[in-house]
Amino acid sequence: MNDYLMALNYDSEIPVAIQSANYEIVVPLPTGNYLVATRNGDPHYDTEIFMGLVDKRGCWFQDLACVRNAYQYMDEMPTLKKGKMEVLVYADDFDEDYTHKFTIDEREDDEQ
Repeated sequence: MNDYLMALNYDSEIPVAIQSANYEIVVPLPTGNYLVATRNGDPHYDTEIFMGLVDKRGCWFQDLACVRNAYQYMDEMPTLKKGKMEVLVYADDFDEDYTHKFTIDEREDDEQ
């Protein structure tokens, strides 16, 4: 289990199957399921964070959103767009494709 969960003392509430899945953020829900966030493990898409629902067994069963650095394909490889973020929302609980896409300009840090 990661340090964040241990610091919040969630280890007694979260089943071992979910602890061993290495989700970065795990939030217990009243339904007995969990809201989780995790980074995409594919090195070509490692600027993506997925949020979704996981059951007590640790099985991911519903995508909710993806937050990522915007990209375009060049020579069949994703190329990041500097200063652009995207939020993909999966509003249809029976569809695996996102239903809404938002592009957000990254605000410049005044101290840079």
